[in-house]
Amino acid sequence: VKKVVTTTSIDVQVYCLFLIATTWRKLEEHHKALTCYNEVLKFSPNSACAFNHKGDTFYELHLYPDALENYSKAIELEPNHQLAHNNKGVTLHDMKRHLEAIECYDNAILANPGDPSPYYNRAI
Repeated sequence: VKKVVTTTSIDVQVYCLFLIATTWRKLEEHHKALTCYNEVLKFSPNSACAFNHKGDTFYELHLYPDALENYSKAIELEPNHQLAHNNKGVTLHDMKRHLEAIECYDNAILANPGDPSPYYNRAI
């Protein structure tokens, strides 16, 4: 019983940290959001979702190398993470690394053929 309560408690803490981080991002308090994502990663160091959101935050700050690092980590942890592939492609596109971006979009399409975003991004 104690293990279940502890696990649930950590899950709730992680969920709350994600909500707080999302709020900070909407308020354009990106550094505070990054602090929350780092706290999530203390609880769940293999959270591809946290690395993807952390990458999004770095992207919003125009810190593209840091965004790429986090998207790559998300993909390493979860190779079919469609959003991380797509977001990495968007970042590479903004860095004028178009061929690499296309490869990311192709991987995103393979991971989830039903999502139109990578098709659109690949076309522009």
